[in-house]
Amino acid sequence: MLAPGPGTHGEEGRVRLSGTKERYSLLERLLHRHSRGRPVILLLDDLQWGLDSIEFAQHLLQTKQDEDDPLRVLILGTARTNIGVRSERESQKLRDVLRLPKAGLIHLGPLAEGAMLTLVD
Repeated sequence: MLAPGPGTHGEEGRVRLSGTKERYSLLERLLHRHSRGRPVILLLDDLQWGLDSIEFAQHLLQTKQDEDDPLRVLILGTARTNIGVRSERESQKLRDVLRLPKAGLIHLGPLAEGAMLTLVD
């Protein structure tokens, strides 16, 4: 599905990416390819501990879209507020992402004990 270019192989035959921007672009192209057939849902769980995931979501939300061939991806991110974040960096980055025009926030309360048991069943 992904073909490495010349000089991109490491010692073990693995593809080496030059950095974060290249990794995000590669993942974006992969999502774009899959979303041409039907929309894709990208679930990013526990964002309160994942600066890289937050930054990838930000990258996708800020990428200029081709009107004739748009990226059809719903990014669904979850973050727990009752346990805090690893650092102020994650917290600030989440706030930055939520300020973007295509981002939204839905507050969900905890499940009642009975609802949790039903969910587990």
